[in-house]
Amino acid sequence: MAVAAECVRRGSMDITPDKSLIRKLGSTGYRTYEALSELVDNSIDARGEGGVKVQIGLDYAAQSITVDDDGVGMDLDELCGAMTLGKEPAGRVAGRLGVFGLGMKTACSFLGRSFSVSTSRSGSSEEYAAEYDEGHWEGLGSIGWKSFPYTVRTAEPPYHGTRIAVTGLRVPLYPAQTTLFKRRIGERYGEYMRQGHADIRINRVQCEAVSPDMADGSVRRFTLETSAGPVPAWIGLLRRRSVVGSYGIDLYYRDRLIKMHSRFGIRDHPSVAKIVGRVSLNHVPLNFYKTGFITDSAEYAEAEQAFRAHPAVVDTARGLGGGSRRAGAGEAALRQVYDYMLGRRDEPGGEAAASLGRAASASLLDSLPPLRAEQGGRSMTIEYSDSGGPPYTRHGSGTALRYVVNKGSPLFRAVTNPLHIVALAVADFRAAGLAAGGDEDPAAAQHAIWASIVDGLAGGRERQGRKAAILKGGYGLSENLAGLRSHLEGVYHYRFEFTGLSTLEMYTHNALATPAYSLYTEKGRGEYLRDVVTEHGPEYVPVLDPDGREMDAVYEASRGRHLVVIREYSARELSGPVAPPAKAWMDLVREVRLYHMPYMDEDMVSILDALKHRRMLTARDIDIVARRRKSAHARDLIGQVFGA
Repeated sequence: MAVAAECVRRGSMDITPDKSLIRKLGSTGYRTYEALSELVDNSIDARGEGGVKVQIGLDYAAQSITVDDDGVGMDLDELCGAMTLGKEPAGRVAGRLGVFGLGMKTACSFLGRSFSVSTSRSGSSEEYAAEYDEGHWEGLGSIGWKSFPYTVRTAEPPYHGTRIAVTGLRVPLYPAQTTLFKRRIGERYGEYMRQGHADIRINRVQCEAVSPDMADGSVRRFTLETSAGPVPAWIGLLRRRSVVGSYGIDLYYRDRLIKMHSRFGIRDHPSVAKIVGRVSLNHVPLNFYKTGFITDSAEYAEAEQAFRAHPAVVDTARGLGGGSRRAGAGEAALRQVYDYMLGRRDEPGGEAAASLGRAASASLLDSLPPLRAEQGGRSMTIEYSDSGGPPYTRHGSGTALRYVVNKGSPLFRAVTNPLHIVALAVADFRAAGLAAGGDEDPAAAQHAIWASIVDGLAGGRERQGRKAAILKGGYGLSENLAGLRSHLEGVYHYRFEFTGLSTLEMYTHNALATPAYSLYTEKGRGEYLRDVVTEHGPEYVPVLDPDGREMDAVYEASRGRHLVVIREYSARELSGPVAPPAKAWMDLVREVRLYHMPYMDEDMVSILDALKHRRMLTARDIDIVARRRKSAHARDLIGQVFGA
């Protein structure tokens, strides 16, 4: 902005109360992205008729953050109000995001130790500025908030808007954050971007609106009945399961997005990773930072229970099937089977290759959608009925065939997967095509095709069986970390490795209330990984390279949530997403010996002995790792299991 050097006048403002309150309120309660969103909210509220342009500057060298907008700006009274704790703008405006009276000050104080605000009203020739410096301001002794200084300068029209600059950062700033911030901003403000109300850029790179890829016809709108009145809501299904955690219910308060992708009324499990929705909880109390609702309040509990029990939610969840072997593949699973049967893919889908339990089989049978397919100039339509008779009937001839599958056939109850029976119709279709082109007997052609299909399905079951045997054999990632691993594989672009208790938790007899799961990454990437884990959800408490004393503190602070200890190593020391048993055990020994994890030698000997007897590792495996690590301190433990 172009501003004349001459200062027109100076004055002071009253931003009572205690001068240390900004620092105290900003010391916790946010994530970096949430604090930045506070400032973007205010910029969007300040948009004019033509929308608003918001420029976010992340200066990694100078360690500073700026947020510039070309909105309507503020006059002096509005700036004084913006700097005053707990003061909301006069006259609530419907749809405003930043109307809670704490956001800008506490967000800036969370991000850094000093910040400045400069602003000018549209059509004004004056720019107003105020600067907060934590160290200087709190060191002024008895001087109170009534004398907080501001500056008035002459601005050169047609400038208008607001600029916030935060320095002396408390939070880590690094280039990889841009990817996270762009995605979250695209999700959070996507509707404003699509309607032309906001153009948001990070370091001059435009953020694009992120829209959920919804399954056709899956959205259901409804109203929750609560003691505070009706609550609008909707629920729907993504076309594909999200592997990066971008599913769940968005919770709003007065049109402001408070919690994105929450597990409100649904459980946190990969099998429900297609459910999305929105609930407006205008009557539920918020925490001081507007980053979350007070979940133990009666209002929140009532709304969540009403949502969970609503028929629309129950039906949507039921459509996904049940358990880890859910029949929720629905149309996707069916199409995988058809593509395999029609020769379009080499292997059947997982739902086709595995046997299903009775409940899951019935659920999948109920959810089978009609299908139309073409092959070699011929068309096939598969429909369903509950009439009696054979498993399926064929109608039509020549180039157009219609199959009606009888869901009421007792044959469906005799097989392990209804898709296998549906495949008979596809075999018939292919056999009819072969017979039409030559002298081959249709029945013989169908038998040959069906035999090849059975071989393929049996091979799929065998592959699934081998995979299950490995897991049942006693080694694998803790089930508490399965969702986190999927999230990391989707959004984290550097090498990582789960090790230690992340893979050996099942062997621990003296189980901790809060096990410390070890997660290793490349050198210099730990802060980025910590932010990615934090983004996945509040059930994880990531800590970066804690020493023994810090470990004692974080055990207490985690309070039953999943504690993830992140450490940095050279890339060559990372064997993959899940460490092999020998390396995982050596890493556990290191955590116990160096960082005071509360396990005893007999615990580690017991774990190693169990791995040995389950043939998860050999003496050579553990010796190779021990030599590479130069881990003389583990030799005595290894000797107790494998001999000196």
